[in-house]
Amino acid sequence: MRSIINNLKIGTKLVEGGKVYTIYRINEEKADGKTRRIICYKPHYSNISNNTVICSLPENNLTEANVRQPISAKELKEIIEGLSGKSRYLELDAIEAKLILESNSIYETAEIIKRCWREKSENEEGFTKTKRDILELAIDKIVEEVALVGGTSLDTARLTITKALS
Repeated sequence: MRSIINNLKIGTKLVEGGKVYTIYRINEEKADGKTRRIICYKPHYSNISNNTVICSLPENNLTEANVRQPISAKELKEIIEGLSGKSRYLELDAIEAKLILESNSIYETAEIIKRCWREKSENEEGFTKTKRDILELAIDKIVEEVALVGGTSLDTARLTITKALS
């Protein structure tokens, strides 16, 4: 997993749980003679369900909270190209997939998408609702980061992902 750099500033983008956030304020608190920075961030892509969400964490707890910086454009290109390749694994275990989706790793999430898509295309009738839900959740987990890094809209990012799979 990508780690957080030490020089966070206002405007820096963060990824947590597949959602992209923007740092909008950094507070400094003094406790026990030490100064610690509190990072305040809010959704980069706000909508009606999250437009009032505001998060804050001490800077030294970001990695522990599974918050990371977005991938690079080069890494995005590799992930999109990789979606069209063959999956390493044949069958998808729903419980394993849900655990992997909690990891906040775009690489592992992309692998889940590939596995689901392949299973769906090979056996449409046997593709369960649970697996359809996992596929949709996995795509939702990377679409914001793909849009941010690719400089596109969320709809265009979703289309890019599904085109790469086809």
